[in-house]
Amino acid sequence: MGPPATISTVVTPAASPNLVDIATVKMMLGLTDTSADAFLALLIPQASAAAANFTNNKFVVETILDQIFPGRDGRPWTLRTAIAPLQLSRWPLVSVGSVIETIAGTPTTLISGTDYLVDAVNGQLVRLDSFGFPRAWGSDPVAVTFTAGFAAIPFEVVAAVVEIVKIAYYAQGRDPMVRSQNAPGVFEQAFWFGNGPGVDNELPPSIAGKLLNYRMPVVA
Repeated sequence: MGPPATISTVVTPAASPNLVDIATVKMMLGLTDTSADAFLALLIPQASAAAANFTNNKFVVETILDQIFPGRDGRPWTLRTAIAPLQLSRWPLVSVGSVIETIAGTPTTLISGTDYLVDAVNGQLVRLDSFGFPRAWGSDPVAVTFTAGFAAIPFEVVAAVVEIVKIAYYAQGRDPMVRSQNAPGVFEQAFWFGNGPGVDNELPPSIAGKLLNYRMPVVA
């Protein structure tokens, strides 16, 4: 039995994927004129995408359709799961528009509070039995339309994105990741971080640490 397969489709995209605006970046970098605005406007989308890719979370509010196909054994199509919630692809949840479970080949609309409960913080749905107690989800496909994201981007995420912008901005004149330079062997450089052996990401620890609490797990 393989893991569940989820196909996610953005139904209503956010107006902008940026996680911070130019005014906030300038304030946090201490920039007071407009000479760097054009360059910052290029850096902010790149930094926002870097944070989103690292966490597997877009953060902005969007409406999503998740089509979930649970992993299951052969006939009689049983699941080897305990009373586990249904994990949606985005969190936190703003609202759940519809939950349609295919039962015996028939699409059936489930009712919130009667057929399932919503864990908005974790982006999960808990299936209920006829007595209102949690039970395992069935082995048939489930389609969930929902809206998820942060109405206000968490400050740790904003700070991380601004720090990514800062690195790129000040790299115009020098590499801010260089820790030391010397010339004993003609020329040597040491960096504060890197993506060589033993390093699993391209973000400095100070940035990755701010984003780790928002990172969504990925099952290969």
